[in-house]
Amino acid sequence: IIFFGADREKVVNDAIGALRVKIGHSEFGKKTGLFTAGWQPLWVVDFPMFEYDEEDGRYTAAHHPFTSPKDGHEDFL
Repeated sequence: IIFFGADREKVVNDAIGALRVKIGHSEFGKKTGLFTAGWQPLWVVDFPMFEYDEEDGRYTAAHHPFTSPKDGHEDFL
C-alpha cells in the first residue's frame, strides 16, 4: 500500500497521521494481515535528489529537475 500526500505541511501531516491511526485501529488492518510479523511500515520524507545511472555512468535527477535541495545540503551538489 502506498499513500502520497501533497498540500501544506500541516494539512499533509494531519491527514497522513489520521490515516495511520485509523488503519492501526481498524478491522481492515486486522483482516488484511497488517499486524502480522514481517509487515514493516516506512515513512519516506526525504526523497533522493539524484540516482546513479549505470548505463550512462553518471548521476541523473531522481525526479523533477527544478526541485530544490534541502537547506544545508547545497555543498553536496
